Amino acid sequence: MLGKLLFVALPALFLRIMTSASGGTAIVFDRGSRKHATGAVSGTTYIVGAGDTFYSIGQRFGLPYLDILRANNLPADASVLAGYRLAIPGLQPTFPPVPPVKPPVVSPPPVKPPTTRPFLTITSPTPGSTLNARYTVIITGSGGNLRGGKVLVRIKDPRGPTLKSKSTIIDASGRWKVEFKDGVPVHPGSDGLIQAESPGSDLRATVNVKYR
Repeated sequence: MLGKLLFVALPALFLRIMTSASGGTAIVFDRGSRKHATGAVSGTTYIVGAGDTFYSIGQRFGLPYLDILRANNLPADASVLAGYRLAIPGLQPTFPPVPPVKPPVVSPPPVKPPTTRPFLTITSPTPGSTLNARYTVIITGSGGNLRGGKVLVRIKDPRGPTLKSKSTIIDASGRWKVEFKDGVPVHPGSDGLIQAESPGSDLRATVNVKYR
């Protein structure tokens, strides 16, 4: 029962508030084109379109058609023709809808590639390996972010002197390789030292080997 009373009372209360706010006339807005009420609106005046009736015009503005007749001093049996200008009581100017403001497109900051520290390793031979000094000695390794991408490989006597050296370039996969095809001038059974370094830096990799 209470819900039914509220359903009836609330619209009436809203109309009373709107009427008081406008000085006695309900505030009216153009609800857009309705069936048969397709005329144009200019300020608070409606320009009748073809096929309009007072009833359809009232429906467009949410007004009883008798209110429109009274506002224009017309009798109840008046007819309306296209092109007539009718005052719509309480009509408020209708402004075009404000388009939503799109947030500015913010480009994400550029992603910096991860910084990898320079590195250099010898993968073959492994520490403690035994090499045949009379045949080709192959040395391989990997590296990255080296100055110039170059690697200098030295075969050294354990006492320090360099017996042979050769430079190479790291390939696209980060690997490098050198070959000493004439073998190594050492005595069988002696120890040896293989060292790879990055020219112009103090980055080095070293392995100890034996020769047979």
